[in-house]
Amino acid sequence: MANIFDEVAKEDEFKFLTGEHAFLKDPKYIHLGKKLAKLTPTEWDYDFDIDKILKIDPSNIFGEVVTIAVFVNRMGFMAAEMRNYTKKLKLYLEMNEAEKSKLYRNELIGKTAKKPTIAEVEEAVMADLKIKNIKYDLIRAEEHLEKIDSMYNAAKDKSFKLNTLGKNLTSEMFESELLEGSVNGVIIELKQRKHS
Repeated sequence: MANIFDEVAKEDEFKFLTGEHAFLKDPKYIHLGKKLAKLTPTEWDYDFDIDKILKIDPSNIFGEVVTIAVFVNRMGFMAAEMRNYTKKLKLYLEMNEAEKSKLYRNELIGKTAKKPTIAEVEEAVMADLKIKNIKYDLIRAEEHLEKIDSMYNAAKDKSFKLNTLGKNLTSEMFESELLEGSVNGVIIELKQRKHS
């Protein structure tokens, strides 16, 4: 699944995909009784296993509960970036189609000395290699957007399930049961609080 990001990650517009949003990298802290949990998002890994991330790990429910919001947030930003890129690509296509229409209209008038029909101009524009390439890029971008939206919705679904599971969990339970490690693309570190 990671391959969908390969192409779009090269675009300058994807500040999130290239890790430019610093606030998504800043560690977050959660006070758990006598412990302090430091949550640090990892560098975005394009080769992540989406099925592994979207599966709830029953051996670390506490880690899942405290980190899922970070993953949902990342997927939300990614979906927004992809939606923005798709809109820019549509605008770029429209601008090029308008430019090519004018060019081909004038070209056809020069060849025939009469005003070409709308169908003749549209046919010439559709046959233009640059227009074809932009349309193929747009189709790929829309496909990527649908996949990212699907992952985002699945992440929100996981978050909803974890929120339901976590309703009866207390901070004491988190303090004693939360495990250190990497969960949902977030590193969990536990430290004793100096002041309780």
